[in-house]
Amino acid sequence: MKFGIIAEGWSDVAVLENIMIGLELIDNLEDVLPIRPERNVDESDLSTMRAADFSNWTLVKKECVDRINIQDFLLDGNVLKEERKMIVHIDTAECGEIGYEVDRPIKDKNYCLGLRNNVIEKIKEWLDDEYIDDMYFAVAIEETEAWIHALYETKDTSKSASPKETFRRYLSKNKITVKSNNAFQRAKMLSDNFTKINNKKVKGCLENNLSLKLFVNSLPVSKHI
Repeated sequence: MKFGIIAEGWSDVAVLENIMIGLELIDNLEDVLPIRPERNVDESDLSTMRAADFSNWTLVKKECVDRINIQDFLLDGNVLKEERKMIVHIDTAECGEIGYEVDRPIKDKNYCLGLRNNVIEKIKEWLDDEYIDDMYFAVAIEETEAWIHALYETKDTSKSASPKETFRRYLSKNKITVKSNNAFQRAKMLSDNFTKINNKKVKGCLENNLSLKLFVNSLPVSKHI
């Protein structure tokens, strides 16, 4: 099985790849094709690039609305007689912005599920309901840093309105450092335990973030099934 990825940024791709490795959905990273951002962007430049230079939610939307790259990836798989699936990642932090415009539910026990469902419906709208049977939706509430944070603390990491800053403070407080300014490599290293997600102890992190759990549980069990 091969996976195409449309994501807001390289750090998100790193997290998704670690999860797929942990679930044994891929044999190696050659089984993953980042469509947005593109793999041919020099990863050494990522530390100095603005998010808008390679991807953001508006470009995720554009890929879904255009569907040209999605079609090319999925249909090429049919020619090769090879199963192909697409993962669309998006954060909910900007869901109220013009062009995204997803309503936030009341912040009760059903908030994460409700917001995730609302975002998925919006993505399906962008896709005009095409290719959705070949899609998995990585909707991070509110940012993917909340998913990584779930590996480190036994708490509901989806409650923070600013997961990036919350996780940064946690790392600083606990003197956890990563010797890289490269966005992709930092996220890859910080989320490395996702590559062991089938380990009982690591799998427990899913209880710390519902949107992470829902995404992982939506994926196939393994590449052998």
